Amino acid sequence: MKRYVLSLAVFGALALASVPVPCDPPSRAIPLPMGASPVFDVDPTQSTVTFRIRREGEPSEGSFERFTGHVSGDLKKSKLDVISLLIDSASVTTGNAERDDLLKSPALLDVEEHQRIRFRTDTIRHIEDKKYEISGKLDLHGVRRKVTLAMTFSGIRKNSEGSDTARIEIRGTLKRRDWGLDWNRTLEDGSKLLADTVEVEIVLLLNRRMKDKVFEP
Repeated sequence: MKRYVLSLAVFGALALASVPVPCDPPSRAIPLPMGASPVFDVDPTQSTVTFRIRREGEPSEGSFERFTGHVSGDLKKSKLDVISLLIDSASVTTGNAERDDLLKSPALLDVEEHQRIRFRTDTIRHIEDKKYEISGKLDLHGVRRKVTLAMTFSGIRKNSEGSDTARIEIRGTLKRRDWGLDWNRTLEDGSKLLADTVEVEIVLLLNRRMKDKVFEP
């Protein structure tokens, strides 16, 4: 009986140790498995994750400054298998300190409790030409929901160093209350301070990963 209890304790400790997911890629290089699809990593210095919401009836924009991700598939044949993105919630910024504090507070994103925003596709469907429809799970504010977004993929090209690069643009509209982000304030005229719908625009510049390295977000 003691041996059984000890085994359960060890198993539980190992499971808990695997839970944290760092935003920054690990420093250790892991070989790509044989036959794996090519992987393109997001270049955060050339990519943007932005959102727009109406505040007092006027459009207001914000962005996330820290994120990482990758796209796998045979991009030369315009075949995308998986898109994965990991965002640091606390990196949200609007250029206004008061608004940033509200966004990070427990009233909205609650960045201390929910430090990461994750998105990973389940399906990527080619519509026509450069247009695609992607569906996947969005983990936000402790809630996981399926979302469907529009994507544009323009193919790959060679950069100045001769390496393969690509660019994708993702757009869509979300309802923040679907993720429990329903805080609001009633103004003197009876209208609400914040709209419920949020427009999302993600532009990702991708660099093909070296075959001897794999960094998973």
